[in-house]
Amino acid sequence: MDRGRDSGFGLPRATSRGIRNSRCALVVAAVALTACTRAPQPDAYGNVEASEVIVSSEVGGQLTTFTVEEGQTLARGDKAGTIDPTQLSLQRSQAVAQRDGASSRAGEFTSQFQVLMAQRDALQAQHDAASAQRGALQAQLEVARRNHPASAHRARTATCLACREDRHRNCSASRI
Repeated sequence: MDRGRDSGFGLPRATSRGIRNSRCALVVAAVALTACTRAPQPDAYGNVEASEVIVSSEVGGQLTTFTVEEGQTLARGDKAGTIDPTQLSLQRSQAVAQRDGASSRAGEFTSQFQVLMAQRDALQAQHDAASAQRGALQAQLEVARRNHPASAHRARTATCLACREDRHRNCSASRI
């Protein structure tokens, strides 16, 4: 085996050492360059003052356009963008449907109330008629109670007369 080819890469040993030396030199140079560089220093020092302005929309939603550029001055009431009206129109439609439903239910309640009032009036008329009939029946009962002794006597008399007539007929029928 030849000692000149002992580098393991099929290169002569001297070439292998040269590559190792050049690698080491590159690493040392890279370390030296990074160690010598400093972060850039700021150009100025001081305080910055700013006015804070809060911007908000009357309703929430997704922005479809935003036309304001940074630094642009807006007057009060100027439009900075538009919001997608889909959600708002759906909410409005829902509110209108709820209002219409409530007004139709109110109409139903009114008609139900009128039916109940008519039923109440009919029941009151029935009550009044029943009260009048009760009064008439009580008057008839009073008259019957007053006439009861006389009625009983008349009834007995009529019964007796009927019996006599029956006996008389039976007697005359047997004679024939």
